[in-house]
Amino acid sequence: MANFNKVYNTVEAVDKSDIRFWRELGVNIDSNKEKTSVQLTSIIRSYLNSYSIKEIKEIAELGEIKVKEDENKESLIDDLCNKLSDSQKLLILNLQDYMNRKKKTINQYFELHSNEESENYTKPISKIYSLYKKSPSHLFAIRTLNIWQNHSSGTIYGIDKEMDKSIVNKVSNEFTFEQKLRDKLYKASREENNYKIHSYCEIEGLYIILLYKEVNDISKEDFNEAIRNREIIRILFSIDSSKNLFEIKTKANFELVAIKEYLEETFEASATKIKEEPFNDVNHEAVRDSILKGKNFSGEQVDDFLVDRIKFRESPLENSPAIAFALQDIDISQSVYDAYEKGAISISSIKSVESISFRSHGTRRTIFSSILDNGNIIFQMNDSRLDVEKKRILKEKFFSRFGLPLYKQISNVGTIDGEADLVDYIMNSRNGRNLNSIEIKKRDELFKAGLLNKVKVLKRFCSNTSCTYEEIIEDGEVIQEDCPDCDSEVKTIDDHIVTMDNDKIDKYVIWKVKEICESSEWEFNGISNRKVAGSTFKFLKIENKMGKLFKVLVCTETISGLAFSKLKKFLDPTLIITVGQGSKAIERYSSGCFSAISFGNFYERDSNNLVSFLNKTFYTLELKTKNYISDAASESYLTVKHNIENPKVHNYTPADYEDDIYTILKDLFINVQKWGHEYIGHELPEGVFTLGFDEYVGKKIETNKLAFSYDCKLNTDLKGYNFSVGEKDKAIRYIRSLSETIELSDFTNSKHLDGHIFISNIFKQKNATNTYEDIRASISKYYDTEIVFLTNDALLYLHEEYRKNYELIENVKDLFFNLINKVLLASKGALIEKKHMEFIISKTLKNANKKLIDFTEVTSELTHNIDSLFEFKATK
Repeated sequence: MANFNKVYNTVEAVDKSDIRFWRELGVNIDSNKEKTSVQLTSIIRSYLNSYSIKEIKEIAELGEIKVKEDENKESLIDDLCNKLSDSQKLLILNLQDYMNRKKKTINQYFELHSNEESENYTKPISKIYSLYKKSPSHLFAIRTLNIWQNHSSGTIYGIDKEMDKSIVNKVSNEFTFEQKLRDKLYKASREENNYKIHSYCEIEGLYIILLYKEVNDISKEDFNEAIRNREIIRILFSIDSSKNLFEIKTKANFELVAIKEYLEETFEASATKIKEEPFNDVNHEAVRDSILKGKNFSGEQVDDFLVDRIKFRESPLENSPAIAFALQDIDISQSVYDAYEKGAISISSIKSVESISFRSHGTRRTIFSSILDNGNIIFQMNDSRLDVEKKRILKEKFFSRFGLPLYKQISNVGTIDGEADLVDYIMNSRNGRNLNSIEIKKRDELFKAGLLNKVKVLKRFCSNTSCTYEEIIEDGEVIQEDCPDCDSEVKTIDDHIVTMDNDKIDKYVIWKVKEICESSEWEFNGISNRKVAGSTFKFLKIENKMGKLFKVLVCTETISGLAFSKLKKFLDPTLIITVGQGSKAIERYSSGCFSAISFGNFYERDSNNLVSFLNKTFYTLELKTKNYISDAASESYLTVKHNIENPKVHNYTPADYEDDIYTILKDLFINVQKWGHEYIGHELPEGVFTLGFDEYVGKKIETNKLAFSYDCKLNTDLKGYNFSVGEKDKAIRYIRSLSETIELSDFTNSKHLDGHIFISNIFKQKNATNTYEDIRASISKYYDTEIVFLTNDALLYLHEEYRKNYELIENVKDLFFNLINKVLLASKGALIEKKHMEFIISKTLKNANKKLIDFTEVTSELTHNIDSLFEFKATK
């Protein structure tokens, strides 16, 4: 008897007992192991043929096999098949077998358990392979989660005290806790059935435990020889400590009771069954008044019931913080009403209320709410040590005061929150079963809008009525005749599943965004596509009357950690609309320059409501601009530093380099425009930034305004960047076109572009000199634009010292920008290196800390021109 998450925690454990490991996961390991080397190669080759080049390289990387850099797919497959050992081919075959019917679960689990920065795998086989290498126990966790998701709903209980997370963890994987559960179930079965914890899964704080119940111990016919077969039935239960709920999935009532009692004893608490049929008779307006205005829902006096604390999940204050009101032995209602009148609080629905504490009948109790996946709300009370009669009285008084029943699912439909949650629940649902009448009505509405599709499938279920096995069969899967749980006959029927129509969802969002623009000051500015970390993202662009850009991104799939990290470096305020994803996704994506909203929330709002929402979201992101730019620049600094020594080895691309340099420049200069990939097909450099500073000329203050364009040149062969004739010609065209724009020529003192900067990790001095002289010769008749070669080390050093000495430099920002400008314009074709930035920083900090005149510095300035910093100069 073993909890297999613990047994197979390492790859070494699998090596010692691989047959048992794969059998427990439902993989056909015995027949797979009998395959010859030729057969294995043929099977693996057929799998690889369906993969992209990137996916093939992922398999090679995970197998620690170096393959050719060749971009020819057939050549790559040949190379990999020749280099994979038979044991590696068998592993891939087993993993492929394991993946059947679990792909969505694998994707969901991987995004929550992968390293965001380094593990950016696109194919489920790559994701499961990487998890296996980290710990084979992940495969048991995914299987447990998949079984849970494919079983119908169970019985939900609320527990009357906070559950200790450390105890929750022990329930799932500590033997003494398991032994107590097994003994309790064994006795409840009248000592007829044995039980054990087979495996468990922890995902976003939810613990799911899979139990095996032995129902028969028989001999079973086999081709070679009869074998002993101890048939099992699965039982599942979950514990959600964040919501103080647990759910049990079993068909046997005695098991339901035994598991409930076990959890009550383990957590030393009392559990109350949550009624399945939702409470639909919520008078939302009256409930709202009872909370915000202190009016009794019943309209009658509620004696001996003093509400002394209310906590709200959100507020209208900046960044929508949670907010609580509490008084000692004084009713809080008047204070809440005063805060409401002053605009400090507002509730969108009962979902906004996190907890309510009251005193009644000589006791103080707290009612806390939990939000279920379907949007229904449950209000529970810590009712320990309350007798049945007092518990009944308190429930009645709470209902009279607020109009909310305890220990029931309360439908929030009728509010934007409730309708939105319902849409999200249906969009995320794996099948159309177990929906109530309200949910079916909403689903039909989504069908009519074309946002959902029905897809015909085959459904298999066990003929044994006490067995819970049921699953959907995908195309090409091998259909077994017997139930994998209890070996009873399996029946197959035609059925359907509900899927999202991603194209229609995209079109719907575009239509609604355009509608918003027609009724507001926002203007629709088209669509741009950008490939990031192997995925393509479609951005809808809208612009306000100030010319500021706001982007909208629809996500029907989880964004990988690596991709999201790179997207944050774009620095554009962006609203992400998540489709078919949980509330955790919204929390995850609401960082940096991003704010997130669920599709349901977007779908249920009318145009006026959405305009208000967009304005508020954009304003909030604008306020956070400096913070998220600094965070992104700090991350970019580390990324460049880590990858620049050998870009090829780290798969660091020119596009990555451009994004990272942009965030660093944006942190230094703020007024930076990035074009790059956004404007492919247009004659534009990577970007442009401005410098503005005041300086004294005698007694007079002069304002200097300059503009510099820039281009990033990542050298991947580490031999130094070579500028081609075409690149020189492009730079000349950039200088001319930018200098002739009215906006730039009006802004700058020089009336043209002041400098064009090439930024690279490695330059070749001779090639740079030739480039400088060629470009200057071509433009010098009309423009005095300086051609600058800025080394990566110099830029990183400048940024590092700027961040390190931020407050001091901000006090002398004019001097800092003045010195940067002088160094850029004095280079005359020489490479700007770290030593030149050391001069800028040293001079800036000396002046920032100045208390006495340093006459040595005066002498140096009088006798040495800034040009002397550069030992090498171009001739022109």
